Amino acid sequence: QILFDTDEKVVKLMEEKLAAGPDPSEAVGLLWESYWHYRLAGDIWVNRQDVLQGHFVLNESVKPMVKALFLVNQEYIPHEKWLIHMSYTLDWLPPNWKERLTSAKP
Repeated sequence: QILFDTDEKVVKLMEEKLAAGPDPSEAVGLLWESYWHYRLAGDIWVNRQDVLQGHFVLNESVKPMVKALFLVNQEYIPHEKWLIHMSYTLDWLPPNWKERLTSAKP
């Protein structure tokens, strides 16, 4: 909600910048990034028996996956501090999203 914009500059800027909305096809790059962290980099560290690094890389795979979920729903990606929390309110979620996300492990 815009409270003060006498020249309507903010309104025009918002209309221009938000007209198209997020592009769901941009999710592909984020899903690749998630896969890379989880399966390629993550498996390497687990096989090397460096559990701490394996968990770190697994955690890094979650961010791009959740960001992709926002794009698939044609929603803007929120700031990372809200990423997981706001994902619960998306129109489309994978089955058992919260439970599966909570139980993610390498």
